[in-house]
Amino acid sequence: MALRGEVAALHRQVRALAEDAARRPDVAAAAANTPVKTLPPHLRHGWIEAAGLPAPVLATLRQQLGDLPIEGAHVKQSEGRLFYAIETRLPDGRGIELSMDDSGQIRHRHLETPFGALDPALQQAAAGQVGDTPIRAAAEIYEDGQTRYRVTAKSPEQGIQVILAPDGTVLRTEISRPEREP
Repeated sequence: MALRGEVAALHRQVRALAEDAARRPDVAAAAANTPVKTLPPHLRHGWIEAAGLPAPVLATLRQQLGDLPIEGAHVKQSEGRLFYAIETRLPDGRGIELSMDDSGQIRHRHLETPFGALDPALQQAAAGQVGDTPIRAAAEIYEDGQTRYRVTAKSPEQGIQVILAPDGTVLRTEISRPEREP
């Protein structure tokens, strides 16, 4: 109950500050053009509108998303640094998730990819691992400076995830089966 009261009080303070800034155009203009350097100590994550994003982050988003409208990004503070994340759909319908640091360097990218669009070596390696299990999804994943591919196959009997290197080498195969009641 006390936590709800604190959250409600914070919401009231934020609303009051926003209303005050709206009444004072000089404050509102300065706030809109000032990127967030740190989050308040009581917050670990939040949302920043596009106007408040640092220029390197906006440049990376533009490079990755083209002229797709950007409303803003989720921001998280960890070890004294800010990290930004966005999830959206590209014009061709593929989903993309991007995470980057405040210098605009991509830390993680997850891009949905049609299985048929993968390199034939990747398709062949994945198909050899999943057998007759229908392939449901494929994704290109960039993380820790490396690109990997994840192919997911599912049937009522099992789920299979195959992680592949760009050359088609199978790095890992994970098989899961639904639990059966005894």
